[in-house]
Amino acid sequence: MATIGRVPEIEATKEDFDSYLEHFERWLAANEIKDEKKQTYLSCVLGPTEYGLLKGLIEPIKAVELNYAELTETLSRYFKPKPILIAERFRYYQRHQSQGETVADYILALKRLASTCEFARFLDDALRDKFVCGLTGEAYHRRLLSEKDLTFKKACDIALGLELVHRDTIELSGHAERQKGVHKVSDARGEKAHRSHTFFRPVLKVTQEQSSPHLKAKLLEMWGR
Repeated sequence: MATIGRVPEIEATKEDFDSYLEHFERWLAANEIKDEKKQTYLSCVLGPTEYGLLKGLIEPIKAVELNYAELTETLSRYFKPKPILIAERFRYYQRHQSQGETVADYILALKRLASTCEFARFLDDALRDKFVCGLTGEAYHRRLLSEKDLTFKKACDIALGLELVHRDTIELSGHAERQKGVHKVSDARGEKAHRSHTFFRPVLKVTQEQSSPHLKAKLLEMWGR
């Protein structure tokens, strides 16, 4: 039977084991691999280093003597040890929006941190509270703190909208300033051209000694008379 997709060998030292395992189990389901075969497939996708590590973790038992669930649990405990809850929540509550970080990226960061905090039914409230407190910018706080029955999703939608308006305002202001600069340059060039075409007649004082008929004729010629 032809298989759907391809699962590469796992190198747990270079990637997140839980993410790989989730991908691998989806592949097993798509290809309708039976439970008794899953252990064999898992052994095949382990890289040499990871397979040697597994053997060391389960000795003196052999890998073929354990089922799929026992093998994955052994590997998960090693590559992803259970975190200390208070430390995970400390990191979560210390996370604020960084300089230049978009609202969307901040939302994603909070969700990732919250995934190991075991908030359970309190998850939505915890995300909402930290999101509002951690945003950088008084405009966000003024708007969100005035909203009744605020949920995490609603807070995210409002903040994303405010960010978009702020970004558009900056872009429009920049465009207006550039247009203003163009008009200034154009006006300056027009004024310069006007001055260059303006004829200023010289005002000469002719002394009695210089008032010869020849000189007067020259002056009249200069003045266009």
